Amino acid sequence: MDVIKHITDLEVMAQISAENRDTYRTSLEVMTIYPDYALTTFRKLLELMVTLVGDKLHLPFGDQDLCWRINHLHECQLLSHATKSDCHSIRLWGNQAVHASPQELTAKDENDKVSPQSGDVDQARRARKLFTSVLCEFHSMLFGKTPKLIIIPAEVPDLVPGQAVGKAIASEDSFEAKMQAGLVLEAEWLSACGRGGLISTRISAIHATLLKTMAVEMYRCACEISARLDVLSLAYIHTHGGSEALWLQRADTEALFRFGSLAYTVEPATDIERLATAALKEAATRKHPQASVYCGDHLRQIGEFGQAEQMLTFAATSEQSKAYLGLYFLYSATESPCYSPERAVGILEQGVSRDDADCKFQLGVVLNDGELVDQDKTRARLLLTEAAEQGIKRAAAYLNLVVDDTFQKHFQMMGVRMLAGLSAEREQYKSLDIGRNDLCPCSSGQKYKKCHGR
Repeated sequence: MDVIKHITDLEVMAQISAENRDTYRTSLEVMTIYPDYALTTFRKLLELMVTLVGDKLHLPFGDQDLCWRINHLHECQLLSHATKSDCHSIRLWGNQAVHASPQELTAKDENDKVSPQSGDVDQARRARKLFTSVLCEFHSMLFGKTPKLIIIPAEVPDLVPGQAVGKAIASEDSFEAKMQAGLVLEAEWLSACGRGGLISTRISAIHATLLKTMAVEMYRCACEISARLDVLSLAYIHTHGGSEALWLQRADTEALFRFGSLAYTVEPATDIERLATAALKEAATRKHPQASVYCGDHLRQIGEFGQAEQMLTFAATSEQSKAYLGLYFLYSATESPCYSPERAVGILEQGVSRDDADCKFQLGVVLNDGELVDQDKTRARLLLTEAAEQGIKRAAAYLNLVVDDTFQKHFQMMGVRMLAGLSAEREQYKSLDIGRNDLCPCSSGQKYKKCHGR
């Protein structure tokens, strides 16, 4: 008779990776406040489990991305078809949830920016349900099939924003409290920026700036706590490169990324912006995929094209859509030694094959313009339509304003009607005996010679 054990998803995650238990719990606590963080965390933990299985079974994963690895586990009959499908859903939702990215990778000009959002709560809940279901098969692959597990969702209370911030303020040296408060404040900032697509008043703009500043400081404090420079002697700090170098080397990777991504600017002008760039670089050297996108794009913009390609290529293996776009801009820039229209279009095709909405939008634009590749308006429309359906607002706007000429024809017809009406009035007034200096009969208040008598 099979032994059946009831266990929560939180407990299973702790067995699989004790060091990621708190990360999983935090993602559950902020799910209603910051759904996108939960989605990206589920994807990251899925990738971790796939890697652990590959290492245990000595599978030839190499540098293949998560999509390929999931399919390979299924081909080896280690994953059921249903679990494979669930894994791909988690993977895709996690990819789509990555909101923070360099502006140059998301917009072609200042008028094409997309307001950030904190995410879709219902989708995060569906993702958790799928993640709980796949945990069972991964646990079996890692630890055997006995006893039989029935995994139930752990009851984790939602974080209340005020309580989370208050706890962080009261807990001087709690890394977890500082990270949770940072996530809450970041989510509130995203929500403030995303309402209606615009920050409409000066007060709301100040409010949004304050939320972002507080989130940055919480993440920086989390870095400070995790670095633990206070336990080191001044002599040790001096002989090992100084406090900033050790701060970067010893701080938690996720804290470095979240601090860096919020405070990052293309051209650092303040100490905190310079530190943010260094934090992203450090996180990227530790193979943090999202940090690699930032760092790679920064290197591209300052002309370090070779290093930029390495960073962005690594990030692309983790299916970071902005990495695909970064490589596209790298390969399509004529001033880059990496210039190659074929590779530029090829990297977008790779993203499209992974069902990436951003790549569909960019490839749709390329095919519609016909600059780097032969023009194909039919496929361009299809890709842009799919991108719009997947939530890319720029794709819908591009379809309406550029691809679909309905608006253009509408304005042309309005112009034609106005001109036709003006011509008819002129012909009508010409039949009247009106002096050039008389008032125009159209009641404009102008002389006839300056109005319909021109």
